[in-house]
Amino acid sequence: MDNQISKNQLIEEISLIPENKHKELYDLIDEFRINLNQQKHKMKPFLLDTDIFYLFFRNHLKVVEHCNLYLQEYERLSFSLITYYEILSGLKYRDAQKQLEKFLAFSKLNQIIPLTEKSVKTSAKIYADLRKKGTPVDDIDLLIAGVAIANDLVLITHNQKHFGKIEELELEDWTL
Repeated sequence: MDNQISKNQLIEEISLIPENKHKELYDLIDEFRINLNQQKHKMKPFLLDTDIFYLFFRNHLKVVEHCNLYLQEYERLSFSLITYYEILSGLKYRDAQKQLEKFLAFSKLNQIIPLTEKSVKTSAKIYADLRKKGTPVDDIDLLIAGVAIANDLVLITHNQKHFGKIEELELEDWTL
């Protein structure tokens, strides 16, 4: 009964929040959920970059081994909506129907992390900083980096050349 009263009170209080503040509330709830999830685990959660995904689907021994170890602690692999787009568009371009079906089924079992206002602002800041230094990185990589940083995730990538330029980004290479 106490839980029901608390739940109803919470719903009532949320309904009092102005509509223009709902986005901030949802972002805060997402951040809280991610932080709660991280406290349960020994290792920091990861975000798989597109190149690691391709290697995983090609059964690269080290990548598959790392993914299996990760899945022992976490229930799902995580990748950004940008990576989802890159793989989906590549498979559609090649008209690779079997691979496309396999990828779509795999995606449903794992976590696709969306772009948020916070991740896009993070990406824009990195873009400006790198451009001022004369070491730009392409937009796709900046958006993936923004998702990783905004969600406090380690980016798993073999592309150290581009992502290594981003100081605030934590990287790991599962091909080694």
